[in-house]
Amino acid sequence: MITLYDFSPSGNSYRARLFLNLLGLEYENSPIDLRQGQHKDAEFLKLNPLGQVPTLVDDGEVIRDSCAILIYLSDKYDSSGNWSGKTAEEKAHIQEWLSTAAREMMYGPARARAIKLFGRPFDLQEAQSLAHQLFTDVMEPHLHQNQWLAASRPTIADIASYAYVTVSDEGEVYLDNYPNIQRWLKDVEALPGFVPMVRASS
Repeated sequence: MITLYDFSPSGNSYRARLFLNLLGLEYENSPIDLRQGQHKDAEFLKLNPLGQVPTLVDDGEVIRDSCAILIYLSDKYDSSGNWSGKTAEEKAHIQEWLSTAAREMMYGPARARAIKLFGRPFDLQEAQSLAHQLFTDVMEPHLHQNQWLAASRPTIADIASYAYVTVSDEGEVYLDNYPNIQRWLKDVEALPGFVPMVRASS
């Protein structure tokens, strides 16, 4: 049995939750309320010494990073290679976007959202500027030429990137000037098994 320890407003947790649903995998959801400090409880720290969500446990195997969880699930449960890449080129491009999801995406739209929703002590204007730089210089022109981020079909690159883009408005980063990004979001949302991100207003 797969167990996912997550916090529903977390975009990182959502990446794992979304992909589990897209793969049609049964799993037990174990909520960890970051606002109540449950991620610092001794029992959870035994699983993830960093005290972070998501953390996935599958038959005793513990995976403690959202992008690592996507790689693990795609390699273990999708023998077709569709999600993780079939060629050296696809795998490299997927890794490019996973790295972007872990860096530019986190410092831009994810951080802006964390400031607005959770009062994180960062520079909102800087985070919003980084988000627009990522969208303007990288994602929008790429998606003008390509339907998906890393291959001719959806991959874990799209799953990793979707989470914080779809709720970027919660960090007051709006997508009005990015029609290709908006189209891509709708394409992800049309995938069989899609489940939406939990929004702050819900």
